[in-house]
Amino acid sequence: MVHIRQQLANFLERGRAYAETHGYANGLGTATTRNNHDWWKDVNMLRFLATYGRHIRVGQMLARDSVKNRMESEQGIGFNEFTYQILQAYDFWHLHSQEGCSLQVGGNDQWGNITAGIDLISRMRAEYTRTGRTAEIPKLAEGADAAYGITVPLLTTPSGEKFGKSAGNAVWINADLTKPYELYQYFVRAPDSVVENYLKMFTLLPLEHIDAAVEEHRKDESRRTAQKLLAEEITDLVHGLGAGNRAKIMSAVMFPSAAEGETLAAAEVLQVFRAENMLVSLKKDEVVGAQWRDVIAGLTKKSKCKCERD
Repeated sequence: MVHIRQQLANFLERGRAYAETHGYANGLGTATTRNNHDWWKDVNMLRFLATYGRHIRVGQMLARDSVKNRMESEQGIGFNEFTYQILQAYDFWHLHSQEGCSLQVGGNDQWGNITAGIDLISRMRAEYTRTGRTAEIPKLAEGADAAYGITVPLLTTPSGEKFGKSAGNAVWINADLTKPYELYQYFVRAPDSVVENYLKMFTLLPLEHIDAAVEEHRKDESRRTAQKLLAEEITDLVHGLGAGNRAKIMSAVMFPSAAEGETLAAAEVLQVFRAENMLVSLKKDEVVGAQWRDVIAGLTKKSKCKCERD
């Protein structure tokens, strides 16, 4: 949980910097993160049921597609999964009443859980209006207004498969799991059929800029102009400004045929590889006159036989 929270904090901070470079400097708020364990750890089950249980309608829970689909499946649905929407609904209510949070955003597979929260907030606000504040129903935070939800399409492959950890094709925002260069390469390899939509979904580029990039790309799709723009923008968003350019330089070094027409200074290349912790320094006498198999074996800590097989 600590790692997830830090990853989200980093992403929001870098996202703000990325947005500012695209003209969104005005009107940006501040980002804070919360751990729902902070308010769940002291919740008493009986008191929770007495205070909130009467506002939760089982019929609505059963009618939600996420529940119906699981109930009709061969595996069925466990009580823990069935009640998850209650937990998420209470999270929304807590943030709404305590901190004035009025909008929840999630993937479109979260629609049922999000609307469960909106419904709970509506019922709790109605009771607050009718009875006034009590010990069980806290005073609403200043600025707390009606609650809303927004869902966004899930990212899928060109064949329609879902991306994610369970599908085994996840792309991580953690640099230890997916390095900036690997993230860049992933989107450089995006098919032509999806690159325009990806530019619109994942970047803050003006639509006219995207249209121009796609038009230029179609003149010679082999140059992957649109994919390179997409990859650089996303890498900057996820890993911080400048990360996309560093990944582009690394790609140009490793795949020179794909970087036709680009000129790179040696000092710039060394700086980039050093910044990405992909540069190893060796003494001159360890390299000059040595067999390349010996050098690689020393760097990779593998036997020479293994290096030759690889």
